[in-house]
Amino acid sequence: MSKRDICFSTEQSIEIRFELDGVQLSGTLKTAHNNMAVVTVSDFDTNKMPFTSKVDKKNLIECESTQGKYTLLNCDCYGETIYPEYVVKGTYDFTFDTVVVSIHGLSTWFNNNSRYELDECGLAKKFDLDKFCEVVTYGQHKYEIQNKHSCVISHKGEKNYLVSEKDTIQIKCLSKTLSLDEAKHLAWKIKILVSILSGEALSFENIWIVNNSTKQYNSIYYSDFTYLKEPFSSRFDLFCTARYLFSENLWETVLTNFFENDHFEKLWPQLYSIFSYEGSWHFDFMNHVILLDRYCSLIADKRNFKGLKWDNEALKLQLEQEIELFAKNGTDKRKTVKHIISHIKASKIPPFKQKYEFTMNFISNDVKEMIAFKEDDFDLMKAIRDQAAHGSEVKTKESKSISYEVIVKNRLLVLLMYLSFNELGFKQQHFAVCLDRTLKKFVRSANFNKKEKDRLAGNVPFIPLSHDFNKDKYPRSRFYVVLKHNRKDNSYYIDDPVSALTDSWPASKELKKYKDVKELVKDKVEDKDFSDCEFVNRVYLCVGNGDEYLCNAVIIISYN
Repeated sequence: MSKRDICFSTEQSIEIRFELDGVQLSGTLKTAHNNMAVVTVSDFDTNKMPFTSKVDKKNLIECESTQGKYTLLNCDCYGETIYPEYVVKGTYDFTFDTVVVSIHGLSTWFNNNSRYELDECGLAKKFDLDKFCEVVTYGQHKYEIQNKHSCVISHKGEKNYLVSEKDTIQIKCLSKTLSLDEAKHLAWKIKILVSILSGEALSFENIWIVNNSTKQYNSIYYSDFTYLKEPFSSRFDLFCTARYLFSENLWETVLTNFFENDHFEKLWPQLYSIFSYEGSWHFDFMNHVILLDRYCSLIADKRNFKGLKWDNEALKLQLEQEIELFAKNGTDKRKTVKHIISHIKASKIPPFKQKYEFTMNFISNDVKEMIAFKEDDFDLMKAIRDQAAHGSEVKTKESKSISYEVIVKNRLLVLLMYLSFNELGFKQQHFAVCLDRTLKKFVRSANFNKKEKDRLAGNVPFIPLSHDFNKDKYPRSRFYVVLKHNRKDNSYYIDDPVSALTDSWPASKELKKYKDVKELVKDKVEDKDFSDCEFVNRVYLCVGNGDEYLCNAVIIISYN
């Protein structure tokens, strides 16, 4: 890896010299994000090389420059302009079976929260790095996929250090050498995987192929038309981080499902376009609904769902009777409607709503309750899709506002994320934890059921009370709630007098002597023979009638 490697996100102009059809030429090789690589010949001579409107194909052009050699492959030559499909740094005369991918934001995604320390020897960082190395089957071949981390710390002067860190993902084919087309496709697969997991449209920084003989890294470039250099600044902006995959031992499951399930080839990459779309809100909504429609169609086809059936002849007879009853004096109208009835046929393809309802039967009620994408939400999104697709006026709930519709769209995106994560092998608890930890905008504004999210994630205790309680006090007017817990029968009771005292702390002069509220509770509780006192940030108090109330500050006194 070198600073002279070709970067997808940096505009570069390189003066090159090369030979074409026996003629020595010079020109400028330009690469830039969201653009094709192009060579402009500076000393093009029409006498030696007549201009032609026809495309001249060149498989390989080797170039020299002050920055080293470059190889242009699969070139389209239009007179003085050359468009290579691939640019390889160095001489491309070797075989390779390994591709290394660097993506903008990948280091943040892999962030292990380790810090730099300055001691008498200089600046150092302890790398207790999580590593994965998994073998997957893709097509007819096996691939080894692993993450790599590099860090270089340069001392530039007194208390002046330059730290360069880079995380990459390496894909090695275990059974054959690779072509550039295959390398391009494997890099795309990795980009799609990390983009789906993070909930961001990520873009390439560098791609290298590794020489089998010398193990040298050679950077490659080709046109990739989605570029977002800094899609996020913090791991909290991500939907799911690499650290969570490590903590739950999900790498093997995720990679296996991603490469073996063809939905991640022909369906879920559309999430990438949803994350990166910046056009009209009408078409943004359409993209969401189209993806849901496509998913439901694939599930319906896979499970051989034919849709609801009816007796076509009975339907015709019923409609004819209704027409005779209501259109006695309208002969022409009657003939017209009868003509329409004669062409009624039961479609072999079930309608979207039937496929959607059929597909939702395979989603647990707990997940559906959590995401809270209701039938009315589906009808609204489908109506917007149909209106936009047919060029009709898109009607919104509030005139000149799409606030409500955006909430429903974001809720649909949460559903789509669950469907894709489910196929990656995430359990419903895993997905609920991701919802709980992320600060992504579409998640925060989706208005899903947060109580069910807490229940599925298992990060907030649901405590059944052994008695009813005053709902005007708890949790509305009591900031702190003190609970007594009898471990013998696992019963919980609210200590109302001590809970009331906590409302006056620390404003009360009498209670100011207590450094924290736990000290106050320990001192004021009537029965001092407790074994434990703990503070819990969030607790749902459950009563016998099924009601559940969220309390944000609970102190639990436990007795053995």
